Amino acid sequence: TRTLRTADDARLGGSRAQRDLLEFRRTLEADCAYYAALRATEVDRAHLKTAYEALQACYGSDRNRDLEAEGAADARFHLAIAEASHNMVLLHTIRGLFDLLKRNVVTNIGGMYALRSETRLMLVEQHQALFAAIMQGRAEDARKIASEHISYVQDVLAQSQEENRRMARAQRRERSPTR
Repeated sequence: TRTLRTADDARLGGSRAQRDLLEFRRTLEADCAYYAALRATEVDRAHLKTAYEALQACYGSDRNRDLEAEGAADARFHLAIAEASHNMVLLHTIRGLFDLLKRNVVTNIGGMYALRSETRLMLVEQHQALFAAIMQGRAEDARKIASEHISYVQDVLAQSQEENRRMARAQRRERSPTR
């Protein structure tokens, strides 16, 4: 059935499901960041700082990159933002998607790092800017930065998918009996 196919696509990281999840994340996480900047308590800020520092520690280990650990830390950072939003519907939605989000982030960063060398640096800078905006209570900036962060991921992945399509076409032509 169509529903089963969509669920399978989402679990398997199909390009349409990946696109749909990123579109949803852009909307959801921008609002989470906005409300976190407005509503975060000192306890929330401490939790967010811990999640941010764990993510930074993953970024700091250039030699032994562990995409699984980095993806999990990235997802936990975004979950900490949702928790700091104090919006139970947003939080419930993010928690419900947490495993899918974590797998999606691991898939995304693996593909993104392979495509562009500057991607990791861009993600580090985007997470730093998002963290600072929330911690400083700059709600509109936090919303904008979160949205731009997910848009950047979408753009890099779209480029990666297009590159994969071109490569597949070239390989088919190479195997073609007319060559």
